[in-house]
Amino acid sequence: MYYDFNVPINGDDTLEDRLNFECRLGFKNFVISQIVSDPSESLNVMKDLQKVISNLKIKAYCKITLRTEEDFKIKRFLKLIRGKVDVLSIEPKTIQSLRLAGRDRRVDTIIVNDYNFKWLDRSQARLMRNSGTSIEVQISRFIHDLTINRCVYVLNRILRFIETYRVPLVISLGAKSMYEIKSPKQIIYTLRFLGLSKVSALNSLTLTPKLIIDRSLHRRSSKHVAEGVDIL
Repeated sequence: MYYDFNVPINGDDTLEDRLNFECRLGFKNFVISQIVSDPSESLNVMKDLQKVISNLKIKAYCKITLRTEEDFKIKRFLKLIRGKVDVLSIEPKTIQSLRLAGRDRRVDTIIVNDYNFKWLDRSQARLMRNSGTSIEVQISRFIHDLTINRCVYVLNRILRFIETYRVPLVISLGAKSMYEIKSPKQIIYTLRFLGLSKVSALNSLTLTPKLIIDRSLHRRSSKHVAEGVDIL
């Protein structure tokens, strides 16, 4: 089943209209998201997200993204919100915050954009493979916010990093309007055109997001004690 791993709670079209349209295109699971720049906002944002999700008639999960350049905010954010939401994401603005997010097992995805992609290298790949953190690409931001040449160049660099170092990849829409929504097949064809293997393209919309959600639910279950320790 296809996942949209980033459905912004606010947008030009209503959340319900966007979700219904995505359902018709083939998406079955959704992660409703909100961005914060200050960790102190995260708990209130979480409550608002959970309230919205509880009123939906489809399967949806809760995600909060911290967009920051300050390391202490990342640490505070993870301490405040860990175990309370389904997905935790970081969108780093500096190479230091990228490295910090990459080595922390509490971070589910690192959101890569047309600025921070330039810091993806072997060291970052090693950190992310050890922590189990995935790269997340919000495809609508690239297609609709960048020129064609810039879009192709940046996505090609990111996907080459993924294929070279075997870092898990999640592709999400991040669409704020109906116009920005693409079908799973359109996304997969685009990734294949840019050089990503068929298996990796398919997994970025299905298996990898599912594994992240399953891991999060397991960590929050009563049987989980610590990393690698569960009650039988």
